Amino acid sequence: MEENKTGKEEDEEDMEENKTGKEEDEEDMEENKTGKEEDEEDMEENKTGKEDDEERRRGSERWTKEAQGKGSESIPDAREDEGYMRMRWQDLEQFQQARGSVYPHKFDVTIEIQEFLNKYACLEAGEQRKDERQSVAGRIIGLRRAGKNLIFIDVKSNGSRMQLMVDRQHFDGEDWEELMGKILKRGDVVGATGIPARNKRGEICLIPLSVKLLAPCVRILPKDYYGLKDPDLRFRNRYVDLICNSQVRQHFEGRAKIIRAIRNYLDNIGFLEVETPMLSRQASGAAARPFKTFHNDLESELFMRVMQREQRRGRADADRQVAPELYLKQLVVGGLDKVYELGKCFRNEGVDATHNPEFTSIEIYQAYADYMDMLEMLERMLKSVCQEVSSRDKSGTIELDFSRPFQRLDYMQAIEEAAGQKLPHPSELETTESVKLLREILSKFKVSAPSNAHASILLDKLCGELVEPKLIQPTFLINQPLCMSPLAKEHREMAGVSERFELFILGREVANAYTELNDPREQKTRFEEQMLKKQQGDEEAIVLDDSFLHALDYGLPPTGGCGIGIDRICMTLLDLPSIREVQLFPLLRPKEGKPEEP
Repeated sequence: MEENKTGKEEDEEDMEENKTGKEEDEEDMEENKTGKEEDEEDMEENKTGKEDDEERRRGSERWTKEAQGKGSESIPDAREDEGYMRMRWQDLEQFQQARGSVYPHKFDVTIEIQEFLNKYACLEAGEQRKDERQSVAGRIIGLRRAGKNLIFIDVKSNGSRMQLMVDRQHFDGEDWEELMGKILKRGDVVGATGIPARNKRGEICLIPLSVKLLAPCVRILPKDYYGLKDPDLRFRNRYVDLICNSQVRQHFEGRAKIIRAIRNYLDNIGFLEVETPMLSRQASGAAARPFKTFHNDLESELFMRVMQREQRRGRADADRQVAPELYLKQLVVGGLDKVYELGKCFRNEGVDATHNPEFTSIEIYQAYADYMDMLEMLERMLKSVCQEVSSRDKSGTIELDFSRPFQRLDYMQAIEEAAGQKLPHPSELETTESVKLLREILSKFKVSAPSNAHASILLDKLCGELVEPKLIQPTFLINQPLCMSPLAKEHREMAGVSERFELFILGREVANAYTELNDPREQKTRFEEQMLKKQQGDEEAIVLDDSFLHALDYGLPPTGGCGIGIDRICMTLLDLPSIREVQLFPLLRPKEGKPEEP
């Protein structure tokens, strides 16, 4: 059985299977340059004989036998790898004693694989550039013998793949038999120097004069035909995932494009990227529990920043009032009128499809702007960014429309329509009667809420259950009640309403923005109200931040602020169902199944 069943390898396989008699001999003679008819006659014997015996000796058949309980999409455990590794190390040590280190310090690559393919695309079928020499390197993803004197090796590097047509007639050195017949295996990293060519089948290749082992793969590699499918194994062994599943690399290339497009857009309209502290002495009342550490020299407890302007279930708005938001608004006070920060944030909480303890977010602030300015900027930016990638959801049945303007829904009206019931006026939501009514509506739809939950949390629960899942196309929920937004400015025309919006796509919140509250007296009053709620047992209430109030005393201009979840934007634009698919090394539970200790 061939190890690879797709693409160019299928072409080569078909070439060998379809050749018969004299035609087979003649084509092999042309490609092999030897003129020996016995090469092709030995091909099947070699496949079923020496190579199969060698593979069985190394225990690699365990990989393809599903009766062993693992199948071909799993990573063998230590016992399965042990026999294979032991035999590989024995062969490698013998080879190393005779030929030198199998882990050389360097290999001089003269051209990348993709550059090689582009440069020699002009070659005709059968043409060779015998006066040129090129050196390429990559990982072996396929290795097939076509007789005694010809071996096809497929190598991949940096997302591109090419073929090495290793012809014994051209090969320099005395280690052909040992290197090609015993040492090189699928998964090994090799370097090759040789003649650029295009074979008779029309494939661009290199005819090596020499091949050097750069790093052996001493563990059994999943077969490329089946790939590595189990999500837990993929995330725990991302390096194997990247080797076996080419689309994974494409996902992270897409993520890089999205982040680069966001940065380019903001830079081009005059924003300055800055960095603010990730450690703070004050957790700033984060509703999402922070990670804690201790600075020995300062003898002070410190907190990892908990940030993102995101309204999680039952979290109201407290999450996004922590660093870097307060730092960034202090920079606006200092005269940096258009700033943003893109970086890591942390939550010491649970893990699910859209939440990871470590995640990436961007905060954007613009002086002399309000929330509608941020809304329009976000529309333009996403329109630009989504052109970089596909915009279908994970099912492939919904085409997302990023043409402007996005749909806009009033927050309270959307809940009323979904619940089929009139809600209290936003300015009266925190009365006892209003809270009771909200609980009755929640009970009607069988939605639970904490016994001490305030109106903001109850509203968030209602919206999360009745409204958000239906927001598939890009949709802004605007004008949230003021009680849900302690750092937002009150609406200039509607009492009890904040100037705020949240952006939803595919039922997921991806952005949140305000007209920032800049009156230090009003901000202090809001902080004090939150502290009172905390004393009454509301763990999600935020705390007073004196340093921020002190900065506001110097005058924060009218300011619009927007926060975007980078991971969620990437999930949306790349059609991926889980945040783990857009994080190279997501935090996972221990294999024993117990939660990770913070």
